[in-house]
Amino acid sequence: MTAIPVDAGAGLRTSWGGWLVTRLTLAALLWPLFFLATNPLRLAFVADTFVPFAMGNLLLSALCSLVAIAWIDRIRFSVLDLAMLGALVLTALVTDWQAASTRNVFVDILKPLAFTLTVVAIREFVEVDALLGDGARKLRAVASALGWATVAAVVASHLISAFVVPLYPAYASVDSLLPFAWLASAGMGWATLGYLAVLVASGKRGVYLAALVVAWASRRLWLRRPQALTLLAIAAVATIGLSAVQPEWIAGNVLKIQDPAGDVALQASGYRLAEIDGALATMSNPIDWLAGKGFGFSFEAPGFVGAEGEDEAHRNLHFTPLSILVYYGLAFAVPFYGLMVTCTVRSVRMIRGGGAPAVVGAFFIGHLAFSFTEFSVFVYATFAVSCGLVLAMSREHDHGRRKAPSQQE
Repeated sequence: MTAIPVDAGAGLRTSWGGWLVTRLTLAALLWPLFFLATNPLRLAFVADTFVPFAMGNLLLSALCSLVAIAWIDRIRFSVLDLAMLGALVLTALVTDWQAASTRNVFVDILKPLAFTLTVVAIREFVEVDALLGDGARKLRAVASALGWATVAAVVASHLISAFVVPLYPAYASVDSLLPFAWLASAGMGWATLGYLAVLVASGKRGVYLAALVVAWASRRLWLRRPQALTLLAIAAVATIGLSAVQPEWIAGNVLKIQDPAGDVALQASGYRLAEIDGALATMSNPIDWLAGKGFGFSFEAPGFVGAEGEDEAHRNLHFTPLSILVYYGLAFAVPFYGLMVTCTVRSVRMIRGGGAPAVVGAFFIGHLAFSFTEFSVFVYATFAVSCGLVLAMSREHDHGRRKAPSQQE
């Protein structure tokens, strides 16, 4: 047999790239521990701990992007990759560079660019065996750490709110869904229900609603007759209980309506409707819809109550699809959601297969569901991580299936 020459340099580059990306992936999955530990300070308006958390996420994504750039000769870009990168060039052409803040422009460029390249880097270089080997020990350890941190954060936040200072009830994080995905995928029915109760107690509506999506997507793995009957009983008791309490309690604690005399729909939406109205009012021509409003864009959101204040420029839409459309246009939104559809289809397939890949697939679906209540896709590095891992693991699975017949021969 004639030996096939091997590019030793290319192999070395790939191995180093895989080592770096795998470590950065684990770091990104563990970084949310900082947010869970410091979130009470933010909810008590002592310090905005979300800013350093978001900066840490952006830094991790940027480092993954640098790996992709450094080993770009080893990457096979997909049509969707190239379409998203090309769309950012189109958005740059419509940007008002003189009027926009330099800082805001930099952030608006870096976020989607880092997201795209992070997905590519993880898809191409991550060492799947290092994450899933030895019974997925590393992934299980990360999920366990996040799970216990979430439980501790929820309990501590309730105690602080009751005995020290009232906190806004949003004690969990979207990354709290990783332990939930692990429990559900492992078929631990009672633990899944118990942890779901913790997420509901956290008061973060986007998180526990996304958890319900994950629970439904993975129901065949964890939901048995005892758990189903328990859920029905809880639903019946909750319905009877809510009918017995005062409507004012439901309005204030469930719908988050603090001023019944004001705009009820606006308050129930967490003032998201004001963002939507303000953003849509700026979309005045076809170029806006095609390429977006440009990097550094800001708009007025009358009625929104938040960090910016009602009279200051607003730079966030919690409803992710509209946020992407307004900032980056259809040219970016179409391939981006093409990627989301691809990852969703593969995630469903991974969930059906069970095991550690099901955890990653369920985590991605939870992240995607959460993105409809918060502009999270470019803020949390774990979203790009989940996308990249879904693509990498599904490719490993497909490669294994193609390889099996030749091995049998």
